[in-house]
Amino acid sequence: MDTTIQIDNKLRILGVSNNELREELTDHYLSEIEERITQGVSEEKAILQTLEQMKNDRLKKMNTAVYFLNHRRKLVFGNLCVLGLILISFYLSGSKKVQSPFQWPVETTYNTITFKFGMPGIINNAKKSHKGIDIRAKKGTPILTPTKAIVKETGTMPDRGLYIVLAHSNSYVTRYFHLSKILVEEGDVLESRQIIGHVGDSGKTTGPHLHYEVIKNDKHLDPITISKQITYN
Repeated sequence: MDTTIQIDNKLRILGVSNNELREELTDHYLSEIEERITQGVSEEKAILQTLEQMKNDRLKKMNTAVYFLNHRRKLVFGNLCVLGLILISFYLSGSKKVQSPFQWPVETTYNTITFKFGMPGIINNAKKSHKGIDIRAKKGTPILTPTKAIVKETGTMPDRGLYIVLAHSNSYVTRYFHLSKILVEEGDVLESRQIIGHVGDSGKTTGPHLHYEVIKNDKHLDPITISKQITYN
């Protein structure tokens, strides 16, 4: 059986029902297998070790958190946790209008797109389209929130390097990969144009740049179509 299918099936068994999360975790665990193989472990043993590791990674809890965030407006108002999310959503919204276009995530000095949205590429030995854009920038360049946000997730992965995921109003999510430094924590409430980290070259990359993604209702969008390039003061 194809390794990708094995990983995907295992994630389904472990209760990861969110398609976006399952796809990202599949890429992550494929990277884990590749790393074990480079350390001299046989392919068969590397797959078995990774499948065993998945049992201990608390994937059900992670999936529940993602589901809770994506469906917060549909939950019962009497629940205190939901009340907290409603207050956060009110803070983020500011008005009933969609806050679009988003502002550019780095200073306008850095407008060169080195890899466009939708371009084909090889990720973990599989041909996939590019889900975001790569913005050329010097290492240490500040990364800015495009609009008000809540920090949904921060961490590090072999392919992403240091990364940040932000949740915005109107079901928007933005993601930032290959950072050199993270300046925020999960759950932080952020204003527009707040510095969240610095551009770097961590993870799988050929040089310093910001990989930037915009997602709405689990669908990736071209950041160029909703981003406004402005000067950071």
